[in-house]
Amino acid sequence: ALLILLAHALEARTRRSLVRLVTLGALLVAAMVMNNRRLAFVGAGAGALAMVAALPPSPARTRVVRSLVPVGVLLAGYIAVGQASSSPLFAPARLALSALSQEDTSADSRVVENDNLIVTFRENPLFGSGLGFEYIEVQKLYDISEIFAYYRYIPHNSVLWLLTLGGVFGFFFLWAPYVVHVFMAARAHAGLASPTERAGALACVAAAVVAIVNDWGDQGRSNYINVVAAAATFALAAKLYAVSGPRTPGTGAAAGGSPP
Repeated sequence: ALLILLAHALEARTRRSLVRLVTLGALLVAAMVMNNRRLAFVGAGAGALAMVAALPPSPARTRVVRSLVPVGVLLAGYIAVGQASSSPLFAPARLALSALSQEDTSADSRVVENDNLIVTFRENPLFGSGLGFEYIEVQKLYDISEIFAYYRYIPHNSVLWLLTLGGVFGFFFLWAPYVVHVFMAARAHAGLASPTERAGALACVAAAVVAIVNDWGDQGRSNYINVVAAAATFALAAKLYAVSGPRTPGTGAAAGGSPP
C-alpha cells in the first residue's frame, strides 16, 4: 500500500498525490513500526528502488535519482541518531539496524536452517528432491518438533526451499513468473499514457520485488497473503501490458513528453 502511494506520487506529481503519500504513508509506516517486522522495511526499500530503476531514462528520472542523494543522507543521519535513542520516533531506525546486525536467536536459527537447505540442495542440485519432502537436518539449534512436527516441510527461506524441491531445473520454472511479472510491468509502463496506469505498472514492479524479499526472508511461498498479492499484481501487469501502446522509453508523460 505504501509503494502504491509512492508510485502514484512519482507519476502524477500533483499536490494531492503528495499529500496522500505523506498523510496515509505516515499511518502505514506507523502500522509497520507497531507490527515490528523489519522485513517490511526491507521490502518497502527494495520495492522503491525497483520502481526508480524501472523508470525510463528521462529528465523526471534524473530528478528522482538526484533527490535520492539528500534523502539518503537524511536517512543515514536518522539511523545514526536512532541507534542511541529509545524514543518511539526512532523505532524504524532501530528496526533497520536490527535487520543489518541480525544478532538474535531467530537469526541464529535461520542460519542453521539455511545451512541444512544448502546440504539438501547438494544432494540433487539438478532436479531436487521433489515436492512433499522434508529438508535434510544435519544441524539443529532448537528442537521445535513437539509444537511444530512438520517444520522441515516449511522452511523460512522459500528461495532455498524451492531449490531443494526442484533443483536448478525446477527452480527455473518456479521462479520464471517473477521474471515475466517484472518484464510486463516495466514494458507496459513505457507505453501507457495515464499517470494512474503508469503508477499501477510501477506498483506491479514493486510488488514482485516485495514478494521476492518475503520469499527470501520469511516463508513467502507458504504465506497466502504474499502469494495472493503477487498473483493479483501479476494479473494487473498482464492487463496493463496488453493495453499499453508502443514501447518507446522516454516518450510518455512520465518522461516529460507527449503521451503516446
